[in-house]
Amino acid sequence: MLSSRSHYTCDQLRAAAEDWALRLAQAGLQAGDRLLIWSDNRAEWISAFWGCVLQGVAVVPVDASASLELVTRILNAARPRDTDCGWRRGRHLGR
Repeated sequence: MLSSRSHYTCDQLRAAAEDWALRLAQAGLQAGDRLLIWSDNRAEWISAFWGCVLQGVAVVPVDASASLELVTRILNAARPRDTDCGWRRGRHLGR
């Protein structure tokens, strides 16, 4: 699912968002949980965002250029249930 698409049709966006919502549910995220996404700006970010909306998960967006220190402060303030460190970073913070 994660690719470097530059655009989606409405149907493709809906399908990608539904896929994200399913994966979030499979990962145990529920309505009211928070997910920190630390990522580049790209088309897949939109599908991840809408997948969170469909699942009722609040998104804590962090720009890819943010320092680890800033992200740590955001993590401590937002206390997300999980993190996705994006496509370029390719890592999971394990919260």
